[in-house]
Amino acid sequence: MHNPTPNRLITEKSPYLLQHAHNPVFWYPWCDEAFELAMAEDKPVFLSVGYSACHWCHVMAKESFEDEEVAKILNRSFVAIKVDREERPDIDSIYMEACRIMTGGGGWPLSVFLTPDQKPFYAGTYYPKRSASGRPGFIELLEVIEREWRFNRKAILKNADILLKELRKEEKGSPLYPFTDVINTHLTYLRHTFDPDYGGFGGAPKFPMPSSLLFLAELCKKKKDAKSANMLFTSLDSMYRGGINDHIGGGFARYSTDRIWLVPHFEKMLYDNAQLIKVYAEAYGISGKSIYFDAVSDTINYLKSEMRGAEGGFYSAQDADSEGAEGLYYLFTPQEITSVLGEAEGRRFCEAYGITAEGNFEGKNIPNLIGKESIMPSDFKGAKEKLYSFRRGRMSIKTDDKYLSFWNCLLAESLAAAYKITKNAGHLALAKGALGFVKKHLTDGKLVYTSYKDGVRGKVSVLDDIASYISACLALYGVTFDEGYLKEAKDYCGNAIKEFWDGEKGGFFLTPVSGEKLITRRKEVYDGVTPSGNSLMYCNILYLLQAGAFDSGLYEIKDKLGKFMEKSGSAAAQGYFAYAKLKEEHFTKLVCVLPGDTDRQSFIDDHKEALLKYDFVAIERPSETYSLSGGLATFYVCENGVCKDPTNILPIIDATQ
Repeated sequence: MHNPTPNRLITEKSPYLLQHAHNPVFWYPWCDEAFELAMAEDKPVFLSVGYSACHWCHVMAKESFEDEEVAKILNRSFVAIKVDREERPDIDSIYMEACRIMTGGGGWPLSVFLTPDQKPFYAGTYYPKRSASGRPGFIELLEVIEREWRFNRKAILKNADILLKELRKEEKGSPLYPFTDVINTHLTYLRHTFDPDYGGFGGAPKFPMPSSLLFLAELCKKKKDAKSANMLFTSLDSMYRGGINDHIGGGFARYSTDRIWLVPHFEKMLYDNAQLIKVYAEAYGISGKSIYFDAVSDTINYLKSEMRGAEGGFYSAQDADSEGAEGLYYLFTPQEITSVLGEAEGRRFCEAYGITAEGNFEGKNIPNLIGKESIMPSDFKGAKEKLYSFRRGRMSIKTDDKYLSFWNCLLAESLAAAYKITKNAGHLALAKGALGFVKKHLTDGKLVYTSYKDGVRGKVSVLDDIASYISACLALYGVTFDEGYLKEAKDYCGNAIKEFWDGEKGGFFLTPVSGEKLITRRKEVYDGVTPSGNSLMYCNILYLLQAGAFDSGLYEIKDKLGKFMEKSGSAAAQGYFAYAKLKEEHFTKLVCVLPGDTDRQSFIDDHKEALLKYDFVAIERPSETYSLSGGLATFYVCENGVCKDPTNILPIIDATQ
């Protein structure tokens, strides 16, 4: 139901919250006023957490939050709060962990019941309005909690206190594992769960898991590991040829609902596409396979055409649903194909991309190239352009047009990696634009903030934001050698330590010491579909130390952070954790000492291709540490802190060695 009188969400910026501004539920955003009201009226709080592109969030909204019967109960007996998980990852982290403790799992929409002092006492995810398929109904649940709050309050408060103690426990994890053991453990896990036929890890649903794929790519480069190469390339081939890849418009959906990557969960997220650009670029650099180059180009072109704002930043997501149905925007019939392409070309396209009268999804078709290894996607470039134009004429899917610093920084880092491998200057320009947008709108010289929408910066900052910003600055320095990026990375690394570092127990907190005080201050180490802030900070610190670009006090933090992460084992910090160690073992630094009359930028421009092969390049003037030899430009190659004899000839290395 569309309520003509909006609730308190109407003044929010989040597209997700605005989707609920005309619900009959009297929603509040997360604010002191809501909890003060719950305290004054002696009501429990119902907290609903989701995001704009979430299919099941839409389902629960339609079934329950737009329903007068449900709204009547919520408004009578609860204070209802809506949270966009992308705007408030700090809140989502706490209450998702509470859900995992209580139920053993989690997901969105996240449905949590709290005391007026923010303590969770019951949690779940999606609930149908009435009991169905073994799931309790939302109305029945509300009535039970309403009754228990009135007549069994003491037990509820006791359970809330017990749960809060669990949330506040310092994660003890496993006994300490040496880094090498963690790497081997994770590799063994990947080999055990790998699908040899279609790639990916585990059964349905299948997620791309970029961190693990990057871990395999690093093993391919540094260890020449054939089994890792097979897992990497089988996965990337299957993903690109499957329906999870949008063959018409480019870009990848969030995950596949089946083993063969055919039927995606159709929402597209910036974080997936950002990271997969880097994965496919790395794979192209290793193998030279043209479809990986195509995957990079297709994904970047998609982001440019559909996800880029006027100021250079990139939006966060596109919806799975259109016209009230999941995936409808992306589906085709043979008749539509031939009406656009003509009979002859249409038949060829349908045969290549699996478009049949029976359909492969709800009577229609998801274009795919599964089992069609002989067909190259570029063979149908013109046809796909026509079909893309046709599809754009349909009822458009919704785009969540808020900007998130974390995801934009992941994209900037990936675009820099793509530029380093493909030498496409357009990729570098996009990377600079995305990072420049974050710097302009989401930083204040101290912190990096989570979200920006309609000229307003959000008030929340989490570790992922500042850690990914440092990573992106280092990536941009690594391909431009612009010392401004290196200085920015060093400055914000210092800020991250001041605001997020736990000097007593090690590890970085998710929230800054100057941030809002919630019921607990969590640390996250697990690398899921995005790398954790602690993994990113470990890589950042390692890079700065190997580069010799930070003071020696950082060594103690690196060692303490390493111990903190080691005790979590490989399952808690997957690909990036191991990736960081590999970089430590194979880090190659080049110091270029230039005479005073040599122009720095001209030198860079003249030697760019050779410089890009190193992990870190320092371009300096003569000093006591690095002097000129014979008055000419002099080069020092250093590995693991040990420098070889200087030479006047720029050493050319193979970056895969």
